[in-house]
Amino acid sequence: MGKNLLGEEEYQRIMDALAPGEIAVLVGSRGAYHHVAQDFVAGTTPARLTLRQEGSPLPLRDADLYHAQPPVFAQPVVPFDRTHIFTFSAQSGFDPAFPITVGMTVQLKKNFLESESFSVHTDFTLPDMVQIPVAPPEKPRPLWLRIWDDRLGEVLVLGLYLALLTAVFVFQRRLGRFARYLTPVRLVSLSFVILFIGFYAQGQLSVVNIYTLLLSLWNGFDITVFLLDPILFVLWSYVFVSLFLWGRGLYCGWLCRLVPCRNWWRRQRKSCGSASGK
Repeated sequence: MGKNLLGEEEYQRIMDALAPGEIAVLVGSRGAYHHVAQDFVAGTTPARLTLRQEGSPLPLRDADLYHAQPPVFAQPVVPFDRTHIFTFSAQSGFDPAFPITVGMTVQLKKNFLESESFSVHTDFTLPDMVQIPVAPPEKPRPLWLRIWDDRLGEVLVLGLYLALLTAVFVFQRRLGRFARYLTPVRLVSLSFVILFIGFYAQGQLSVVNIYTLLLSLWNGFDITVFLLDPILFVLWSYVFVSLFLWGRGLYCGWLCRLVPCRNWWRRQRKSCGSASGK
């Protein structure tokens, strides 16, 4: 519509003058009462003209494109006395397919001292012939699902470690004959817990998470809140189930990042002291 009315050159001049995300509206009027007052300052907001859509205002501001250069039309139009191009932000939710409410504030002078204001509104809808049907936008995916997609690699690595850990506890009697490999395996496991789960994946379980769960149960449970952190969700789910199967030994010995290391170093120091005769 803009190209047909203004022509390619004039249309491109106006588009180049707009800031990113701005929508332009050309308004013209003639007669005794215009859409702006005689003392209207270019580049400001019109006091008489208003646009609304779905009950929400579209904040207008003069683009000041016809201050030094008169309007040029490629098609014959009704001659206007005043012509302006107003802009508003695309973030206002404007949809050209929906009706637009055009409002004018009219001031009528009763006498030289008194005046009265009236608001006049009319609805305008673009005709179907100028609208191009487009496919409805896809429903955005939930935020928690996008986060899981972004951290899928971390979740898979954590799931593999938890699967190996589960296998160790399930077949611990059969693996007892390989007890001599327990220390290096334990060191590798704790290094993985500290470096990957702790520092890299930020999977730090704490009582704060329990408080958050209790608070959520009190105010209305919403699982999406906990799904926003996939690492913590997987860890807490695994720890909750493993507590009923093996007690706290699995978490305290193979998932906690502080107690196992401290206890292991204490045992090492004691063993070294015994070996030296102290």
